[in-house]
This record gives sequence, structure tokens and C-alpha cells, in this order.
Amino acid sequence: MKRIFKYAYITALALAFSCNNSDDVVTENAKEGGLLEAASSSVNYVVGNPEGPYPIGFFVRQGDVKTTEVRLYKSFVTTETWTEIVDGEEVEKDSTFTSNEVLQETFNISNMESHHISTGYSFEQLTEGLQVASRMAGPTDLPNDDGEFTIGDRWVFRVESVLEDGRVVQQAAPVNVSVSTRYAGTYRAVAGAYYRIGVLTYVTSDWPDEIVIESVDATTYRQIDYWSAFPDNEFLFQIIDGQITYPDDQIINAYPMITCESDPSLFVAQANCGDSNYVINDDETGKDRLVMTNGYLTTGTSADGPRVMYQVLEKIVN
Repeated sequence: MKRIFKYAYITALALAFSCNNSDDVVTENAKEGGLLEAASSSVNYVVGNPEGPYPIGFFVRQGDVKTTEVRLYKSFVTTETWTEIVDGEEVEKDSTFTSNEVLQETFNISNMESHHISTGYSFEQLTEGLQVASRMAGPTDLPNDDGEFTIGDRWVFRVESVLEDGRVVQQAAPVNVSVSTRYAGTYRAVAGAYYRIGVLTYVTSDWPDEIVIESVDATTYRQIDYWSAFPDNEFLFQIIDGQITYPDDQIINAYPMITCESDPSLFVAQANCGDSNYVINDDETGKDRLVMTNGYLTTGTSADGPRVMYQVLEKIVN
């Protein structure tokens, strides 16, 4: 993905993050009022799908003091990277910059019972009214082409509750709408098999209920928290022209990753190396599938040998 739109230092005066006279955080005690529970604190904006809509929702937990209004303020955050020559060597540097903040939407709350509220925004609505500076120019509007954004750029929605007694309470956690690519999101395993030295040890039901895939760049993704049934693992993979490959020198469960390309003889037939490592696009429902096989090789133990896994992940669409 091209990066045409560069961001840099913001003049504190022109683009300072606006603040209101509000409490710092909302209490966890719903009786005191103002408690909102976000349907999700992280929403993926998918490059190439500007219409969306990209949903933001809350459960309004009405307490003894009622919430009468909810306000969503948006800003935009980006990180610019560049290289400089320091002592004859090329050094990569980065800085994070924040746009101005504007009021995006106000919900007038008439329902005094606990209930859900929701909204959704298109790319045009997300960018409207926001400006950010660049290294070579002053503040300018956000671009009208989502291809000019960088993976990891994000809109930040600061959330306020207005109570019937006049207090304004800011929610502790904002909602982020992050620029990502098609295959970022939350998935469930519809097929899974883990083989320990050729023996089937874990199956689909041993996989976690949800698996998170994050965008790293236009073609690279990260599966976080889990490798097959094992927590506290993550790995990178790349999707190019519908095919899945894995960057070199990755570690799984403290051992080097192996792949169908690097070590085909170490994969048992049941791991489906012959029919794996590709995507199945679902343009109707959005329930894309990722078909993956990889593993790792233990050494220096009493049970050395390959541990391999096969998984089919289906994207969860709300």
C-alpha cells in the first residue's frame, strides 16, 4: 500500500487536543450513573471499503442518576516513520501525531432503562472536519482516498456521558477505529488439528472461541495470543494473491517455526500441506476463511520432533 500522505509535527497551538470540564473517568458503580459499555473498543476500518458503515455501539447502564446524553468526539492519530543518517549509519525514527478534535455525534437519551445505542460511519464521515499537519506544510484536511492512509492509523472516539444532575463524565476507555486491511478482524476456528510427532493431540474444540488477526502492513498480518491451542504465542503471515506465506525466523513455543515450504518432510499428511495456506473470500457475507498449516521443531528434549497444526479460521461478522 502506498504511503503518500505523510504526517509530522503538529503545532500545539493550532491542533491541541481539546478538553472539556469533565470527570477523568467514569465510575464502575452503575448506581452513580454514566456507565457505558462499548460493544467493542476496537473497530477495523478496511481499506477499499469506504462506505462501511463502521459501527460504534454502547450499552447504557442506567443507575440511580440517569444518563441523558452521550457525546462522541473524534480525532485522528498517525505515526510517521523516516530514516536519518546518524554517525554514518541509517537510523529509523518515528513520531506520533494527533489531529484536532471535533464533536461527531450526540445521542439524546430518553430511555431511563438500561439499553443499547448504536451508530455507524462511512469514510467520508470519519474524515470530515479533521486536519493534521505534515513535515513540509501546515494543517491540511485528511485525504479523500483511503489508499493514502497507513496501516495502524486510527480515529479515536472520546466518549462523554451527561447526567441528569448536570455532571459530564468521560469514559475511561475510548473507541478506536483503526485502518487495517481486509483480513484483519476476529475469527473462529471451524477446523483445527494439532499433531505432536505425528499424533493427533488437539482438535477444533481445543482452539479458543475467538482469534484476533491484526494488520501489520498492506500484506502482513499477525495472529495474536494463540498458536493452535497454545496461549501466549503470536506469529506473522503474509497474504499475496490469495496465498499465505510465513516470514522467516519466527519462534513458536520457544522453538523455530517450520512451514510447508521450508520443511515439507516434517509435516504429516493429515496436516494438509497439499491443500493449505490460502484464503477463501466471501464477498457476500464477509465471512472470509484463512486456511493455514505451519509448525515448530523441538530440539534438545526427550521427545524431539515436529509439532504441526492445521486450522481453518472464519471471520466473525457482527
